[in-house]
Amino acid sequence: LGFALMGAYEARYDAALDAILAGHPDALARIEAYGRLYLGGVEQGLGCLCAALATEGEALPERLRAAVVGFFDRHIAWLEAVLRQGQAEGSVRAALDPAAQARFVVATLEGALMMERLLGGPRAFAGTLAALCASLR
Repeated sequence: LGFALMGAYEARYDAALDAILAGHPDALARIEAYGRLYLGGVEQGLGCLCAALATEGEALPERLRAAVVGFFDRHIAWLEAVLRQGQAEGSVRAALDPAAQARFVVATLEGALMMERLLGGPRAFAGTLAALCASLR
């Protein structure tokens, strides 16, 4: 059941990433749109399935654990490519390490999703997203 749920979750997010690429030619707009995926979770009072599963770490069945790791790996790789594109265009600071920054984006958004569901809500999350995007310029 958990693996089937992960499959549906992955498909939904793969489609969202494709839509972001198609609908936003600019790297920073893509990062902001990616962050709005998390904002939707705050607005709906939902968390990230993969983050919740990741808290179980080694207790997960290997197949499910591998699916969670794969989900995060794909998102980090997608963000790294977007950041590299932004550096090539000049919209993302050249001094940033795209690999490290991609992990930072995911960590920031995951943390803000968890925190702002309880504390500041969508408005506070939007402020964190704006600060994140500004830090990339």
